[in-house]
Amino acid sequence: MHLMLLGLLELIRIKAWKAYIGMSVFGYAISTDSLDGNAALFIVAMFFYLAFAFAINNCYDTDTDLPSLRKNPVASGLISRKKARVISYLFALSGLLTVTAFPLESVVIYAFMLILAYLYSAPPRLKVLPPFDMISHGLFFGALIFLFGVSISGVFQRLHIAIAVSIFFYSCLFELKNHIEDFDADKKAGLKTSAIILGGKRYAAFSALSAMHLATLGLLFMPNSSYLMCVVFPMIPEDAALKHFRAINAITVCAYLTLFIVQRVYL
Repeated sequence: MHLMLLGLLELIRIKAWKAYIGMSVFGYAISTDSLDGNAALFIVAMFFYLAFAFAINNCYDTDTDLPSLRKNPVASGLISRKKARVISYLFALSGLLTVTAFPLESVVIYAFMLILAYLYSAPPRLKVLPPFDMISHGLFFGALIFLFGVSISGVFQRLHIAIAVSIFFYSCLFELKNHIEDFDADKKAGLKTSAIILGGKRYAAFSALSAMHLATLGLLFMPNSSYLMCVVFPMIPEDAALKHFRAINAITVCAYLTLFIVQRVYL
């Protein structure tokens, strides 16, 4: 029983959920006036979604996870791929049943998230089809997670769309960072990720993407700041963004918290 529970926890990788839970809760919190019965259902739906997304990824990442230090119960043989897929599909089905209590927009967004999460990991494996690896991750683990939270209230504002664009770039950063960290293992496995295609330019690309994210974030506060950013960001050293990713995270979280407070207090 202990091994089964351990294998399940490793399959769904709860420790990796923090940023994605934050994105979804941000969307829900910024668009609703008060907590109600939907809040609990929303958290349950996100649990099922993230469990599915990480579990299905473990099912098909055995080629790169086997030689690495990352714990993948499918790669290690703790859980068979067949059983892992069944568990993944049960999470997806449970999530779909949960979101039927929400508006139609929520159901559509959630279903699209599930489809993209599946296609990212399973054949045709968008994660090894640049630039779809970046685009799909930016959507199903970024913009759509936020918009799903917003959709529970059924009211979309222009601010929400602008924030979703920022979160899209933010999620792409996570994806490229993961690819850079897995560069050697992915290259050895013969996979073609965006980092592999970029080669020696991957650090410069990460800095450029960080600039795009921070620029979009800045425009949420200062709509006329685009010209200043176009001058400043090209001066960033190639590897600066990756070295200071924690600072970028801190700036991003503070910016989103500020937007939330302003939306709540002044609007």
